[in-house]
Amino acid sequence: MEEIIIQTNNMRVTILFVFCCFISSVSFSQTYSIKGKIVASDILKPVANAAVYLSNTSVGIASNNNGEFILKFSMNGRFNLIVSCFGYETYVQNIQTDKLPEELVITLKPKINDLGNVEVRAFDKNGWAKWGSLFIENFIGTSAYAYNCTIKNESVIKFHFLEKKNELVAFANEPIIIENRTLGYIIHYKLEEFRLNFDSKFLLFTGYPLFEEMASKRISIKVNWKKKREEVYYGSMTHFMRSLFKDELVKEGFEVHALKKVNDEERNRVYDLFERAKNQYHVVTIPDVDTLFYYNAVINNKDVTEIVFPFLLNKRNLLSPVDTTVSVLSFSNFLDVRYRRKDVPNEYIKYLPRKTRMGFQKSILGLLSADYVKVYANGSYFDPQNLFAEGYWSWWEKMATMLPFDYEPSNNFQTETIYLKKPNSSK
Repeated sequence: MEEIIIQTNNMRVTILFVFCCFISSVSFSQTYSIKGKIVASDILKPVANAAVYLSNTSVGIASNNNGEFILKFSMNGRFNLIVSCFGYETYVQNIQTDKLPEELVITLKPKINDLGNVEVRAFDKNGWAKWGSLFIENFIGTSAYAYNCTIKNESVIKFHFLEKKNELVAFANEPIIIENRTLGYIIHYKLEEFRLNFDSKFLLFTGYPLFEEMASKRISIKVNWKKKREEVYYGSMTHFMRSLFKDELVKEGFEVHALKKVNDEERNRVYDLFERAKNQYHVVTIPDVDTLFYYNAVINNKDVTEIVFPFLLNKRNLLSPVDTTVSVLSFSNFLDVRYRRKDVPNEYIKYLPRKTRMGFQKSILGLLSADYVKVYANGSYFDPQNLFAEGYWSWWEKMATMLPFDYEPSNNFQTETIYLKKPNSSK
């Protein structure tokens, strides 16, 4: 699986995006294959034309009339193998290239027409008219890249509003087909869950994407696709994770600082500490520079605020290596992540209060239920549901700007962004 706070229509939204996939490393020195057969559990017959793919990559195939498949790929690592077919539950199995099974027998279970623990039994017949634009805004995005990103089968997306929870739920029994003409991909997205809670302002969607390269005979179009893919890659969360894993944050343009959010209770505690120290010793002496910086920052701010510590963090501060392909990311409170090689686009600036507007891209990372996530060499991380982001990445990391994990940029790309203009609607 994979990836957050944004400003949307003057509404502050905390978002967690989960793209159900993780890969430990990418290497193209060897060809691998997964062989198997797919059978329906209810009728015990082969399932033809089931989609078999490695989630969040461009590697996929369909089963034949006998339910058989051979999935070939050249990436070394760890993956989620996905089998998806209309009318059946999605099958997910972890695959490691150093422990590939000889042959799989995959049994698909009939899908019950609900969302498990979510009390959904019926959908809104006018759901797309009511909720379609909100779904596109949070699923596809509102960046300039989103203008040429289209859902081709919007009728498969159903909505249900849970009044008691004040929560919108969306679901689809078929993969959502997304045509991204800017990046040159057709994305088959198996939506597993979509929730937007209007009280907590929290959005979660999970799913399994398969990327398919679009075809074109025009060299100019292919060159433009390559350029736009590199534009969206640099400064992205994948770029950040890869840079962190390689210990090249500063080289790649990232600045990372520790961050703590301070409320009135913490401010009162620090103020009382200073007052007691002055009354007893007539002077306050704090040898630790970080602590002194923190105390001064807390006292000098009147409202609930974010304290960003001055020292840069790197791989040694954040990652604990497990082996050559995976490390553990762990930190306290939050991380302030800045990417200064790109200006913030106008489409994002308009969502920000004037006093918080800045020229560079700033995001905040935090951990949820667990105190760590595993980071892999290709930039993926697991369990993605334990990591959330606020700020720029929450707005940027949508389907319109999403790349497969087997994507590799060229080494000579200049981080100079030309943001797309909204197409003329009259054409």
